[in-house]
Amino acid sequence: MESGKPRLQNIVQGLTASGDDVMVLTADPKAPARFCGAEVVSLHASPPPPPHSPELLRLAALCACVVSRLAASRPHAIHVAGPGLAAAAATLYGRLRGVPVVDHSPDTGRLGLGGLLRLLWSVLAGAVALALWHLDYARHLRGQEQLMLAAAEA
Repeated sequence: MESGKPRLQNIVQGLTASGDDVMVLTADPKAPARFCGAEVVSLHASPPPPPHSPELLRLAALCACVVSRLAASRPHAIHVAGPGLAAAAATLYGRLRGVPVVDHSPDTGRLGLGGLLRLLWSVLAGAVALALWHLDYARHLRGQEQLMLAAAEA
């Protein structure tokens, strides 16, 4: 959290001062529990994938953590600060769910990574869409279980 800390601090302080609830998701395992009045969620606190899994699966697990946290908190806006697949997952979640996204990631287009980014976006889009479908389906199953329990009690 150190590199973009002053900018993040200003954003969080401004949002909390106006009465907004703010949650900061970070990959920093040493992050504090709170930052400028906002809850801080270390994604490393989530269960890690098995040690022998390929790196792509580790990144997919990190993206799934981001998506599940966002789905659970149902944010009104998402602020993305930094490059990487976790930031891309948050951005894609916002786009798919119609949540406004503010992005302060570096301009990777200047680095000549456009083709790679398009490929990563398509892979990530599939992974996030699958994760969202899974969350919606799990909610549907829980609803069906409750209907069956209510019918059995009647």
